[in-house]
Amino acid sequence: MNLSASAVRWNDAMVKLLSDLQVMQGNPYDIGGLLDVNKGFTEPAAGARLADVFLSAHYNPQSLYHGQLEMLTRAKMAMEHLLFNMHEDGTIDLLETNYHDSTANAFCTHLLGYTHRLIRTFSQHTPLEDEIQALLLRFLQNSARAMINGGFHTPNHRWVMAAALALCYQELGDDACRAMMQQYLDEGIDNDAEGEYTEHSVGIYDIVCDLSLLMISREMNMPELIIPVMRNLEKLPYYIEPDGSIATLNSRRQDFGKKLYAFPYLLDCLLALKVPHDESDARYQRLMGVAEYLYQLYLDHEDKLTWPPDASQFLTQFMLEPSLAEVVHPSIPLQTAYRKLFPLSGVARARMGKAALTLVRQRPVFCKLQVGELTLMLRMASNFFGTGQLISTDIEPIANGWRLQRVTEGGYMRPLGKAAGTIVWEDIPREKRQWVNMQHLTLTMDVLVFENRVELALTVDGNLRLPWKLEGILSPGGALTTQDGAFSTGEGDTAILEHGFTYRLGKDEITWSDGLKQHVFAEMMRNSLPKEAKAFTIYNTGLAPQGHRVTLTWK
Repeated sequence: MNLSASAVRWNDAMVKLLSDLQVMQGNPYDIGGLLDVNKGFTEPAAGARLADVFLSAHYNPQSLYHGQLEMLTRAKMAMEHLLFNMHEDGTIDLLETNYHDSTANAFCTHLLGYTHRLIRTFSQHTPLEDEIQALLLRFLQNSARAMINGGFHTPNHRWVMAAALALCYQELGDDACRAMMQQYLDEGIDNDAEGEYTEHSVGIYDIVCDLSLLMISREMNMPELIIPVMRNLEKLPYYIEPDGSIATLNSRRQDFGKKLYAFPYLLDCLLALKVPHDESDARYQRLMGVAEYLYQLYLDHEDKLTWPPDASQFLTQFMLEPSLAEVVHPSIPLQTAYRKLFPLSGVARARMGKAALTLVRQRPVFCKLQVGELTLMLRMASNFFGTGQLISTDIEPIANGWRLQRVTEGGYMRPLGKAAGTIVWEDIPREKRQWVNMQHLTLTMDVLVFENRVELALTVDGNLRLPWKLEGILSPGGALTTQDGAFSTGEGDTAILEHGFTYRLGKDEITWSDGLKQHVFAEMMRNSLPKEAKAFTIYNTGLAPQGHRVTLTWK
């Protein structure tokens, strides 16, 4: 891996992009900051990335911008922007949602703590450099005060704050930072035996938690913090899709269902590999294989990335510690054939070369099959009272695969037979009523996984003539081939198919063996979710009690 040269190239690309977006005149709250084109204003915290990108380019001899005065001028403007938007209590705002937000300071400090270290190391102490260093120091001092006195919202924020306080302790020597950091750590790391953090956010906050704990481990000599990090990184290979994106259907945060790539884990992997360990340890050999895969993924997507993830962090970290970019370690390549159940998380994953399968419990979208870049997601619903969706309570291992199931009931309430004591409906306790005419429904989906196919066996055991539907939600814009005729496959389009079909998008293809069309009450079915507006959806429809089998193949 030629990490050093790549980091310079990625950072130089960031310089060009960010220079065009840095606000050079106008509203004083925006000058020097980074214009967010999706919001129309600057977020104060974005100034941290600007300062780090420009300074690392200025000080790196291989950069196209090495030694350029403009880089120092722009970095100074970015820091002035950050400080101009800082409140008297030291906090800054996340304008899209949080105000007087000390966690925004913490995320900035993750960058600027090292940027301050960078300028201390490489400065030639020109007047402009000394001004920038003083601005960085002032930001860290004010942020330390904000974090010591401030608080947080979400579980991952605890480790973000603790890591930022560790950096401030090292840069400022303030014992109050170390004491507050320890208060966060004393709560205990929320990482279970499967490597899962509370938010189940493999696309965003797993990365954040790992990096935060690695920073604390390195800054404060706490090698024990590698344990939760390694558990999480051991989980990662099972969540990587065939195209390098990440399986996010189990997330509890904003990455849920989004297509995000695994790029930012590379820095976490490199930092974890620097922790002292036995090179014969297979966990670290697998981790090296992941690092090599992620680096190649960067290279494969380099021309497509308008904002290379974490590029500035790479360059600053490599300049401060060149050995990070020179890692040599035995490796085990990323595996592309496995079946893995995570019972605590409620996730099952299978990889069959070009194809990958995800099953999740307690979600309306209970299954995803990804073939290359083509995705097929499954939902199933009936109009049984208000509880007819297949939202499985668990994932049960069976021969060759897993079973998802929901058992539910519905009925009718009788009058109390006496005064309710209130005319407010919501205040009348339902548990005091007698329930009658109880009806029952069992939905079962067996998912059997083989090297070249996935077999679905659906059983709807419920009321006679209960309408149900199985939804196949596909990436839009592909070519559909079926005996049922021609259909538009754009965003929001739907088709109810009596026969099977083949669907092709680019180089990737999925075949669905058998259709079923016993009614057309699909898109508007009561007690089911609306159609996916950004996808093409096919429906199979039937009437209970009934079974339906589908074999999925691909190429």
